[in-house]
Amino acid sequence: MKSAIFVLLVVALSIVMSARVIFDPLGVTVILALVAMGLQCVAGVVIPLTKGSYLKVGLIYAVGTAMIVLVAVTQFPLRMTFALSETALQRLAAEVVEQGPLTEPAQAGLFTIAKASVHPNGSVFLMTDPDPSGPAGFVYQYTGSGYNIWSEYRIDDSWHFIALD
Repeated sequence: MKSAIFVLLVVALSIVMSARVIFDPLGVTVILALVAMGLQCVAGVVIPLTKGSYLKVGLIYAVGTAMIVLVAVTQFPLRMTFALSETALQRLAAEVVEQGPLTEPAQAGLFTIAKASVHPNGSVFLMTDPDPSGPAGFVYQYTGSGYNIWSEYRIDDSWHFIALD
């Protein structure tokens, strides 16, 4: 039982640490991972293992694991925050095309855009994370080429979220 808690904690922590790839400005990923870890710790420590408690403990583990898998598979924190911010991101992308690169940070919906520019392939890169070891952000009209990509997530036909190498 204790080894199962440890494995699930490691999985949850890996999701929290990969929040840069999942990118979640509202912190939904972190909150869900912490709730899942808390549920699993409570199940393993607080509920005494008696004849009738195995079902309760199993259910709690199932719910906690399902929360972790849901975030990892569906990427719903990114999809949710993107949906709430899409209009502002499109407006900013159009502004960058018309007026040139963005040099000062700007707010686009729930996202802070550190830099923005039109890539030579015609796509617009809205950088949300200017990390020198590999920036990340949204690409509008992504063509699939011209970027040194570490990870890529297709949001819809026009938008991708990428992390560069």
